Amino acid sequence: MKKEEFKFILTSVSGNVLEWYDFALYGYFATVIAKLFFPVKDEFISLMLTLGVFATGFIARPVGGIVFGHIGDRYGRRFALVVSIILIMVPTALIGLLPTYNSIGLLAPILLMLFRILQGIAVSGELTGAGTFLLECAAAHKRGFYGSLIMCSTYLGLLIGASFCVLISYTFSSEQVSSFGWRIPFILSFFFGMGALFLRLKCEESPVFQKILKEKKVLKSPASNAIKYFLKPIVLICLVSSALAVAIYLLIGYFPSYFVLNKKMTLEQSMTINFVGLFALTCCVPLMGRLTDIIGHKRVLCFGAIGYLLFGYLIFDLASRGDFISAIFSVILTAIFLSPIAASLIFTIAHLFPANVRYSSMSIGYNVSMTIFGGTTPLIAMYATKHLGSDLAPSIYLGVCSLITLLAVYFIHKNKENNF
Repeated sequence: MKKEEFKFILTSVSGNVLEWYDFALYGYFATVIAKLFFPVKDEFISLMLTLGVFATGFIARPVGGIVFGHIGDRYGRRFALVVSIILIMVPTALIGLLPTYNSIGLLAPILLMLFRILQGIAVSGELTGAGTFLLECAAAHKRGFYGSLIMCSTYLGLLIGASFCVLISYTFSSEQVSSFGWRIPFILSFFFGMGALFLRLKCEESPVFQKILKEKKVLKSPASNAIKYFLKPIVLICLVSSALAVAIYLLIGYFPSYFVLNKKMTLEQSMTINFVGLFALTCCVPLMGRLTDIIGHKRVLCFGAIGYLLFGYLIFDLASRGDFISAIFSVILTAIFLSPIAASLIFTIAHLFPANVRYSSMSIGYNVSMTIFGGTTPLIAMYATKHLGSDLAPSIYLGVCSLITLLAVYFIHKNKENNF
């Protein structure tokens, strides 16, 4: 690997790790945050309100996708990534410093929602932006693997967040975690962010965007051009991302709360289970990324979606048994079928668009999908489990979205255009 290639990878990956570390902390500590910011008598209602704020962070993502898409296609990939890193680390640190409901009343959940929205805007431009940046710096025969590195760095960020949560849950008592322990990883994000920001400020712009500037092909309104001329592939991005959106937020948003609230596991057990699932996912994604360069990204993606159709019921059956070992197997199985989808998705969607609208198109389509299918997943899954009277109910939602992904891959396959 050339020195310049390594620099591009480090710049893309480091910021993406941080952003998803920051964004996921809320989901990991949902049961703690519920008691501190939504102290109602009914524990289920308290958690639903907390997961509602979790979903609120996703409502801002389509808007953020348009904003960051415009910045990335108009002013450069590097500039957009610098802005996104600043916008994530500041509100995350502020959540860690935020007084609870008992201290400032209704202002506490209002500020929590505001900071969550700012986080949602920030991450809306990060993953697709980092993916665009890195793919534009990659050799043709490595693009599948490089695209998988972006997703891998996402899960590495989630894994690091889970690691901190496990460490805190085992280091402090439940009372200490509720009092101050949960705040520590939020506050630390600011200091981690300074390192990632430095790397991005020192890095050069992607060669593809430099070429766009040189040829004077930069559009004044790239986002509106993307919507006007590339609406069909943008919709396909939204649909093909649905299985990934549901699966990852089952893993990091639903299961941690489900095991504590429904199966009466300790916070330490729930965090450990989540850590194992994310570790398996982080290890599998680069391997699947290598495979995409050998057999093709669409075949790899379909393998994961078909896996959920066949084994989604088993995943929730294992989770519903309530013992630690079965729960471990359920999240590992979730990770195994998520990894091929994640590894192949970035290149699958990036090749659909020309370079001068690529950032905008990817950001809009992907973030709409995360809002519709991802951010609502913990809420839908928890509601379905309680009101349908079955712990297996969320498997239906996962199966439907997997089928949607497969249909979208079929229509993408019919589109022979390749803009790399």
